[in-house]
Amino acid sequence: MELKVNRKAILEALSGAGQVAAKTSTLPILENVKVSVRTDGTMVVTAFDLEVSAMRKFKFADSADAFDFCVNPRDLIGVFKTLRDEDIVLAVDDNECVVKHAKGEVSFPVLPAIDFPVIENESNATKVSLDAETLFDWLKNGVKFVANDKLRPIICGVHMYVEGTEVGVAASDGQKLFADFMRADIPEPVSVNGTLGTKAVAPLLDMINGADKVVVYFGEKMLSFRTDKAMLSCVKPVGAYPKFKMLIRPKENPTRVTIDKTELLDSVSRAILSAKVDTCLLRLTIGGSALTVNSEDILFNKKAKEEVACSVEGAGITIGVKGSSLVDCLSAVDGDSVVMELDEVRKPINIYDPNCPNKALMVCPLVLNC
Repeated sequence: MELKVNRKAILEALSGAGQVAAKTSTLPILENVKVSVRTDGTMVVTAFDLEVSAMRKFKFADSADAFDFCVNPRDLIGVFKTLRDEDIVLAVDDNECVVKHAKGEVSFPVLPAIDFPVIENESNATKVSLDAETLFDWLKNGVKFVANDKLRPIICGVHMYVEGTEVGVAASDGQKLFADFMRADIPEPVSVNGTLGTKAVAPLLDMINGADKVVVYFGEKMLSFRTDKAMLSCVKPVGAYPKFKMLIRPKENPTRVTIDKTELLDSVSRAILSAKVDTCLLRLTIGGSALTVNSEDILFNKKAKEEVACSVEGAGITIGVKGSSLVDCLSAVDGDSVVMELDEVRKPINIYDPNCPNKALMVCPLVLNC
């Protein structure tokens, strides 16, 4: 069977779905993608590593027959990237896939599609439609906050939830927390949730970038995302996500600091260079109309002191914080200014984005050796 396809279209489909295909596996079929040719002129590229699945489809031309085959996506991507042809010809039989182009041809082995694992869809999943740009921003920020703890897979990803008409996300590694939500037009209020594993975040960001709407399916075992041309699903980890909303509740009588985000981020980034490598400890001192950032590494005789003007409401306070965690929180703020609330040296710092009232960030303190 010979097919004429657009090089750019098939390259985008292979690159998008191929991110999920296993690089090495005890099951060789998982290192391949399944290519399905349909009689309506649609080509569907599917990858599945038994944890995450991705599908991309595109129109090419009408086909007399429908057939499937499996091929290593990295082989085809490597060839397509070096070609300049607008259209190429794929000749496929039971043994090989031949790429025919203006300068010659390249062939690769294929595997039977019948060996490719079946991806089961959950018919009773709860469906929620989201703005793609909003979900993109949530994931882009949230992925910086996820944990890397094999013993607690439930926190090794971005958590998504629906409570009534509230749709939101949360991510935390135990030292810092990111949370955001929006009100969605949901016909019947529901209560569902699921955690998107770190492995699935990059392919999903690539899939929804530039899309208008994303439909999220909260199933019993799977969390799925669909656009008009793509789909991604991942297995939900077992366990209950921590009750993060208890941590970001407003403080009573806090010290409230309003400060320029860029100036604080620059000062913290410079101070980190003089902090101890193992702790990245910074000392934040708030008093008068300034926030002072101190760091010191006695072993290498390094120290830094930066002062940033700010507006302070409440009593002065000195607190220790991990510099890299604070940078992640500040980087997730979209506006020009940032608001920090503190009350005790052993309690987390709540960070808010004035431009996004639904967004909440938190960083836990470190003990200072005073």
